[in-house]
Amino acid sequence: MSRRVPEMAIVVGVLFASGWLAFVLLVEGDRLLRELAGILPVVLVAAALCYPFAAWAVYFDDDPASTFPPIPVAGVAGLAALVPVVAGALGGQPLFGLLVGTVVALPPAAYALVYGDSLPPARATLAGGTVVGVGVAAVGVVAGQPYLAAPVALAAFLGGVAVHDRAGAPLLSATLVFGATALVVCALVAGSVALGRTPSASLATALTVGFGGAVGARFLSRPSRW
Repeated sequence: MSRRVPEMAIVVGVLFASGWLAFVLLVEGDRLLRELAGILPVVLVAAALCYPFAAWAVYFDDDPASTFPPIPVAGVAGLAALVPVVAGALGGQPLFGLLVGTVVALPPAAYALVYGDSLPPARATLAGGTVVGVGVAAVGVVAGQPYLAAPVALAAFLGGVAVHDRAGAPLLSATLVFGATALVVCALVAGSVALGRTPSASLATALTVGFGGAVGARFLSRPSRW
């Protein structure tokens, strides 16, 4: 009697990703030790090799939570995400490292949110995600790298929104969310102009915060569909 074994897809994805990492370390190991930021594109490719197989495994597994425990999976991914974050910080590209770390951590975090039984405190997570999101967006303006900061800021804020929505926490006023969004947009754009950033950088910052606020208002002001 045969049985589908979607978990083997995880093994294949890990083999591809680890094989790629081992190859690069063997060929470029000396250079990467001197230029730690050089590992960041390598980690992105490894994630691109591994995560499609992981998604396939979760999709076709009848009970993915029992095969791949959500919290341990998210914990391992969080530890793995520290590698690019630290490499970027030590290699002089902290925002790029933070972006790569977000790419590594985000799919397992989303998996844990959908399939996990326990959630972090909804309001505290939303507040923390908001603070981190605005802070990263501000750092992107100061550093002149809003395009690297934007995805990280959105992931932080919308992650908090997703936890709030998943938990079915008390609703927030859409007017309040839009008002706060407008204030943050004005503050960040004013800072961008004061620092002499390009109009495209200011526009990217404004669109990032505006998009986050619009999506946040949609999910924070209406009952959860979970």
